[in-house]
Amino acid sequence: MKLEDIRKGYEETSGTFSSTVRNLAISGIAIAWLFMTKAEPENLPLLLIGALSLFIITLFADLIQNYHLSITWYDYYTMMKDKFGKEENEDVKEPEEKNKWGWILYKGKLWTLIIGYILIVAFFVFFEIDKSVI
Repeated sequence: MKLEDIRKGYEETSGTFSSTVRNLAISGIAIAWLFMTKAEPENLPLLLIGALSLFIITLFADLIQNYHLSITWYDYYTMMKDKFGKEENEDVKEPEEKNKWGWILYKGKLWTLIIGYILIVAFFVFFEIDKSVI
């Protein structure tokens, strides 16, 4: 297997992962919001507020990660093409150091999503839910 094949594989997988995380974060926001709107304003469950906050952070990290990686790759492309005169079909080394922050955000959005859902599960386990909501 070529190194190029490995790169293509993880790029495809990470794209699918990001799409799944985005959908799960939006679903988590909907779940938290649904139960928060049924609660009295003075009794808003902190677990749901925390989960909602983490889902919003997940979406924000996804946005920043995609922006960062897009800008990194664009800058690298223009640098190779304009500064070093590389042609479209020439081999170049990937800017691994510049991608580090993108991967940190990639991992971070996974953990904020997981912790958000743990808070929602904790809410369902530890608090009695008004049956009329369901």
